[in-house]
Amino acid sequence: MSSTVPPGIPAGWYSDPAGFDQLRWWDGTGWTLHLAPRPIPMPPPVPLAPTSLPPVAEAPMFPMPITQAPVLQAPAVQTLAPPGNWNTVSSWFVALSPIFYAAAYILEFPRAAGQPNISYVFGVLAGSAFVPFVVAVIFATVDRHALKKRGYPLLASVWWMLLSPLAYLIVRTLKLRREVGRGSGPLWLWIAAWAVSSVVIGVATVQMLPAITNSENSSSLARGIQDGLNSRGAKYLVTCPPSAPLTVGARFSCTALDQTARVSHILVIDVVAGANGQPTVKLESVTPPISQ
Repeated sequence: MSSTVPPGIPAGWYSDPAGFDQLRWWDGTGWTLHLAPRPIPMPPPVPLAPTSLPPVAEAPMFPMPITQAPVLQAPAVQTLAPPGNWNTVSSWFVALSPIFYAAAYILEFPRAAGQPNISYVFGVLAGSAFVPFVVAVIFATVDRHALKKRGYPLLASVWWMLLSPLAYLIVRTLKLRREVGRGSGPLWLWIAAWAVSSVVIGVATVQMLPAITNSENSSSLARGIQDGLNSRGAKYLVTCPPSAPLTVGARFSCTALDQTARVSHILVIDVVAGANGQPTVKLESVTPPISQ
C-alpha cells in the first residue's frame, strides 16, 4: 500500500491510499487496517433571500427595517477517535499464567512428596498444571472476544494456547503492532513472570527433593522387608514412614500387618554401616514377636 502522507505527519485519519472513498488510520509510521467512512461534507450556508410583497394601494406605507435573514449552519463534522484499548484485563491474566503454574506446583509438591515413587510424584506435579492452563485458555478467549468487539480485524487464534501462552501472546503482539504499533505489554509481563516463577520452582524443588528421595527409599525398604516375611508363606503388609532416616546410627519403626491373623507388629530398625561402608538396615526387635 503506497503512502500518500508525507514523512513526519502525526498520527490521524487520512484518505485511503488504496483509492477507496474512505479514511484509513496513519499511526505516524505506517498505514494500519483501521478504516472509517469519510464524513459527508455539508454545503456552504446559503442566506435566505428577503421576500417582498406587492404594494397595496389602499394600505398606508410605513418604513420598516429589513433584518438579515438567518444563516443555516452546517452540522459539525464527526470527529473520529484513533483506535485504542489494545491491552485488555484478560490479556494481563494470560501474561501472569507462569505465576499460577508456580503456585499450583508449590501447593502440590508436599502432597506429591509422600507418594511411593518419583515417577508418580512428577505425574502429580504435571497434573497440577492442568487447572492453571484451563484458566489461561479462558482468559485468552475473553481477550480475543474483547479485541474483536473493539474493532480489531486481525486477531490471534486461541489455538495458539495449545503450544503455550507465550505463543498466543507473541502472535497477538505481532498483529496488534501491525495495526496500532503497540500492544506488547502483556508479552513482556509474561517473560518477567516466567523468569520469577522459574526461580521459585527451582528453589522449591531443590528444598523438597530430598523428601521425595527419602520417600522412594522408604518404600523400597518396606517392600524388601515384606518380601522377606512373605517368603515364609505368610501374608504381611509392611509400611515404613515416608521420611525414614537412612543415615548410619538412625533408628525408626515400621509396621507389619499380618493379613491372615489380623495382627499388627512393630518392627524397630537400626541403620548400620555395611561391609562396603554404605548404610544398611538391621532388624533390632519385633513387638509382638512374629512366630517362625
